[in-house]
Amino acid sequence: MKSARFRILLLVVLLAGCQTSRLPVISQSAEVVVREVVRDSIITLPADSSIIRAWFECDSLNRVIMTELETHSGKTIQPSAVLIGNKFIATAKVDSQAIYLSWKERHRETATTNTVIKEIPVEKLVYKKPKWLVWLSAIGGVWMLFSIISIILKLKK
Repeated sequence: MKSARFRILLLVVLLAGCQTSRLPVISQSAEVVVREVVRDSIITLPADSSIIRAWFECDSLNRVIMTELETHSGKTIQPSAVLIGNKFIATAKVDSQAIYLSWKERHRETATTNTVIKEIPVEKLVYKKPKWLVWLSAIGGVWMLFSIISIILKLKK
């Protein structure tokens, strides 16, 4: 019975001296970065051409007469020619060809930052034991010494 008490008392004394430690604080954050890139482009179309050929002659009254008119259209150009009186008018209609494009590209990047472990320093409390507690500890130490010596003497017998 006494040995069980002694073991329990020894266990309580040993466990009373253990110091607890604080766990470190771990912080981790994820960062999402959305990057927009604006791009401009000009698309050029191939060149195109058309032709107008006209033959003129003078008549007996010295007036200019258009004897022949030949036109060739291109892919986007439609020429036209007219002789009105003494004026020769040639026109060409062209479809719109310059195309200007502007678009935005979005790039989404997800990055996890490094894990940062911060240990929070624990302020040490200065604790001064009262004199009665020091005397009580000394008496307990002497009692334990005598208990150990008595156990050793009993084991030798």
